[in-house]
Amino acid sequence: MIFAIRQADDAQIAALLEDPEQVIDFIYGPDTGMPRSRNLLLRRNHVRRIPAEPLPPSPPPPAPVEPNEMIDIDKAWHGIHFLLTGTAWEGEGPLGFILNDGLPIGDIDVGYGPARAFSAAETQAIGQALEAVSPATLRAAYDPGKFAAMEIYPDIWDDEDDAEENITYLLEHFIAMRQFILHLAARRSGMIVFLF
Repeated sequence: MIFAIRQADDAQIAALLEDPEQVIDFIYGPDTGMPRSRNLLLRRNHVRRIPAEPLPPSPPPPAPVEPNEMIDIDKAWHGIHFLLTGTAWEGEGPLGFILNDGLPIGDIDVGYGPARAFSAAETQAIGQALEAVSPATLRAAYDPGKFAAMEIYPDIWDDEDDAEENITYLLEHFIAMRQFILHLAARRSGMIVFLF
């Protein structure tokens, strides 16, 4: 499972929340082979069978952003979340954004569940919170035994010989993620996060 962040301005987020079926094309591109969820296919068929007044026209799909407006932090996401929040799956507020908060974009499965959207204001708050976290603080908090005991994904933490390599992996991805989010915040942009 890989965690990714895609730039999206507030207007694009609003359009996706209005028409969640566009989210896969938005985050992966229109020519993706990404399958739509079974629930989506069932819902489409169900809507077609119900006699009703004509549906209002769909809003135009939001324009995809440039390829460099997306980043993934590989499989470091769970370890970074644990370092930022001290919890395996909980964590509220700006530092819990990897696994919590944000607005789900419908119930469309984009890999591992729905994508979540954070407005420009929320992205700025996340950026400010991340800016206050130093890599040295995260390094000091790293405890391979706790990672293994809490079953932090991926299952690579119990080998003491790899401890330095593992914390370096987490910190490199944390720094890249923080820089990207600060870049979005400086542009007053929001973001969409998802696991695939």
